[in-house]
Amino acid sequence: MQQIFRWWDNAITANRTPVLLCYSLGKAQRIMAEIGIRTDRSVIVHQAIATLNEHYSRQSVRLCPWRVVNTNSDKSSIDLVIAPPQVAGSAFLKRFNPIELAMASGWMQVRGVRRRAAINQGFVISDHTDWIGLLNTVRESKAHTVLATHGETRALTRYLNETGSVYAERLETAFGITEDLDQ
Repeated sequence: MQQIFRWWDNAITANRTPVLLCYSLGKAQRIMAEIGIRTDRSVIVHQAIATLNEHYSRQSVRLCPWRVVNTNSDKSSIDLVIAPPQVAGSAFLKRFNPIELAMASGWMQVRGVRRRAAINQGFVISDHTDWIGLLNTVRESKAHTVLATHGETRALTRYLNETGSVYAERLETAFGITEDLDQ
């Protein structure tokens, strides 16, 4: 987080809008929760993130103060914009020019990803876990249903359905079901 705050401050000092790309579900909220714990700063978020933030709020998850980007957003009042990776290179970002583009993802540890995606700064933040960590999370959460979206979905859903009192299925997302990828 200290690296993110340093990048954020440097972008503002350079009179550029800091735009942090991260996944709308989980990663954005994780970063926003950390911002809220460490500072009183607020952020502006893309609608996709705002929709999920509302679900988090209903579950009493504390996030930093935020508001949704809209067509009337005043650039002079913008501190940090958090948006999903899909907006990179889109018209959405043009309203904030000049920007300083960064991405928070486990993929930032893979050499060349940041350069190919035309990202100025990458922050390695991964939410992926190992097998034991997944099983512990399911057990500790007392989940009745698990929807698996990435990685070894076949193995995980089969194991959960055969060994526990959990119903599990593979969930098709906008990115499709990933087939046995180790991400």
